[in-house]
Amino acid sequence: MRDYNVITKILIDKTNIEVRIINCLLFYLLYCSQNEISTIIWIPEKEDEIGQYLLQKYEFIKEDISICNDDNTELLIRIISSDGASIIGKDGKLKYYGCIVNLEKVGKEKQQASGTGENAAKILSDNGTAIKVSKDGLIKIFFNSGECVLKI
Repeated sequence: MRDYNVITKILIDKTNIEVRIINCLLFYLLYCSQNEISTIIWIPEKEDEIGQYLLQKYEFIKEDISICNDDNTELLIRIISSDGASIIGKDGKLKYYGCIVNLEKVGKEKQQASGTGENAAKILSDNGTAIKVSKDGLIKIFFNSGECVLKI
């Protein structure tokens, strides 16, 4: 899929996130795709339940980091390009980074012909939207328990 407006509409419909935040998210996804940066971004539906999906997570203590604040662009690129998944809230703020996903939660039906990052994204999509950008530039967006709705 290559129509920016269609991608934006699907993301808004599936996540109930405002268009301004979706546009900022798409900026980072497309940046990673175009620059061959692998990343996983998770937007959980229920933030209070994220612990059951993760073995490890890190957070910033002093200040919120918003994906919509241009002053944070370089820092966010460094964070999302590092190992582990990054968790962004529906408010567009980075909640956690460097998250290690508990891959034991994945069922055999989700493991078929997938890499570790894609399996992690499928697991995370059990609670929200998970996005995997591969080093080759392919963007896969998973909704509803591993259903890949968008390939960009």
